[in-house]
Amino acid sequence: MGQNTFPGFEYTVEELSAYKYHVDMFVILLKIGKIVTHKTNDVKEFANWLDANNIRRID
Repeated sequence: MGQNTFPGFEYTVEELSAYKYHVDMFVILLKIGKIVTHKTNDVKEFANWLDANNIRRID
């Protein structure tokens, strides 16, 4: 498992349920049912962090 936080992203990996990358941002479903978005210049690094922490990718 990777780190539980990512620089510039306010949520910990324990709070995340699933994600999708759409156009130029990540759309993320939190375990509490809330949907948040996140933009980053490190798209590949952020996606790798999510994948390394077994966050479900929605295709």
